[in-house]
Amino acid sequence: METLVSDRQLREQVIKLVQTACQKLPRYPSISDIESFFPLQVHEDNLPANKDGAYIEQESKIVINKLVTSEERRQFTLYHELVHYLIRLDNDLYSYLHDAYPKTTDFDRTIELVCNIGAAELILPRENVRSLIDQKGFSLSLLLDLCQLRPVSGPAALIQLVQYAPNRCYGVICEHGILPISANANQKAFVDQSPTDTLYILYAIWSPSSQYPIARFTRISKDHILFMNLSNQTIIKGKDRIPFRSGKNWQVPCEVCFFRNNVYGLFHATPPPNVQQPRLL
Repeated sequence: METLVSDRQLREQVIKLVQTACQKLPRYPSISDIESFFPLQVHEDNLPANKDGAYIEQESKIVINKLVTSEERRQFTLYHELVHYLIRLDNDLYSYLHDAYPKTTDFDRTIELVCNIGAAELILPRENVRSLIDQKGFSLSLLLDLCQLRPVSGPAALIQLVQYAPNRCYGVICEHGILPISANANQKAFVDQSPTDTLYILYAIWSPSSQYPIARFTRISKDHILFMNLSNQTIIKGKDRIPFRSGKNWQVPCEVCFFRNNVYGLFHATPPPNVQQPRLL
C-alpha cells in the first residue's frame, strides 16, 4: 500500500476496502450473509454499556451488545465490527495505522472513525449521497430525504453527508438518557448534568478537512441548541458552539432536528456553497 499522507486518503483507503468486500455481499447483508461469506461468527452477549459491539480477532467473532435494542443501531454496529475485521485482514493498512497513531487514544479514535465511515458506505453508497448534494445543495434536510429510503439508518446518512460535504463541517447524533458509567468516568464534561437527565453524543463525524475531532459520549448542556430540540421534528437553524468536550467556544451556524428518537446536529465551520457553485472534489 502506498504511503498515506492525509486523513482524506486514509478514509478513501478504507472505503475501497469496503467496496471490494461489497462485491461478494448482497445489499444490506444479514448476519447469516456475513457468516456465509467470511470466516466469522456473530453472537449477542453482555458488553460494557459504552460498547455497542466488538470484534474478537482470536475467536473470529463479532459480538453485539444485548443492551442495544434499536434495529438500525444494531445493523450499524454489525457493519462497524465487520469493517474492523476487514481492516485487520489488510496487514499494510493495519500496520500503517499503528505506525501513524502510536498513542493508544489516537489509534482507537482513528480506527473507530474509519470503521464508522466504512459501515456507512455498506449501508448507503457514496454515489447516492454525492448526487443528492449536487442536486439540492448541502443541508440537514438531505438526511430526511436519504432516510425515506429504508433501510437507510440515520447514522449512516449523516456520516455520508458529512463525509462528502462541500464545506468544512461537523455532524453529531445525540441520545437522551443515562450516560454509560464507564464512558462518564474521568471525563471533562461539556456540561454538568444529573446522570438520569443527560443528552450525550452517540456518534460524531467531521469532514476530512476539519482539524479537531469530537469525542463520543460528550455531554450536552441544557442551554445548547441540541438540547433545545429534543422533540421538534422540524429542522431548526441557529448559531451555537460545536460540542467539543474541551468546551471550546467556537460558535458556528448549525442545523438541528429530532429524528427517530435521537437529536441530529450539523455544524458548519465554513458555509456550504450555493447549489449552482461547482464542486471542488
